[in-house]
Amino acid sequence: MQKQHKSSSEANWITFSHLAQGAILWDDEEIGRLSSDVGCSSDLQGAIPKEARYLRRIEIDSKLRGRGLGTLAMQEWEKALKQNGYRVIYLIPDNRKLVKFYQRLGYEVTKDISTRTSRKPSLMKKTLR
Repeated sequence: MQKQHKSSSEANWITFSHLAQGAILWDDEEIGRLSSDVGCSSDLQGAIPKEARYLRRIEIDSKLRGRGLGTLAMQEWEKALKQNGYRVIYLIPDNRKLVKFYQRLGYEVTKDISTRTSRKPSLMKKTLR
């Protein structure tokens, strides 16, 4: 398993088994999973540029939530993406509560995509600086 990025700002390490998908590790113990693509998802044809990263899912183990690990994992993943030449990330939160979480991390709503049958409220974007 190749580790792509480590955070030196914490006593423990956040690492990723791969930038695109795989395990989120804390001191070499899996604490969550991440899945992303380059470019648009088929259900968002044309909404996401082909050179952007699309975060499909990031999930921290339910027993570990509320400790800031999701925030730390997102920040470290963004740093790793920037170091690998990516400048824009898109995502669709699973619910409206997550919209606020991503807004605190600097993401902006670019398009409301909610429908009566879809729980997913918004397409969000962040430009990495």
